[in-house]
Amino acid sequence: MLALLAADADQGWSVAQALEMLPRLVVFDRRWREESIRADRPRANWRRLREAASMPIAAGENISSLEDFTKVLTDDVLGVVQHDVAK
Repeated sequence: MLALLAADADQGWSVAQALEMLPRLVVFDRRWREESIRADRPRANWRRLREAASMPIAAGENISSLEDFTKVLTDDVLGVVQHDVAK
């Protein structure tokens, strides 16, 4: 049986911390890295993470406006777009 691991930082890291941790976590062969930084961080910060990560970056459950979701869906930053219909 194959198990895929995903991990959620729950928006808990700064960009610098996330960039430091991404290479350290490669050994775990994770499916994706979820919400390493706050959802409201500039898109350029998310792009830096995507460029540094060897696995897809996931986020979206803390994006709450149609405008912001439209940006996320049309930008090539997230490898996994999550949504929370309650928000």
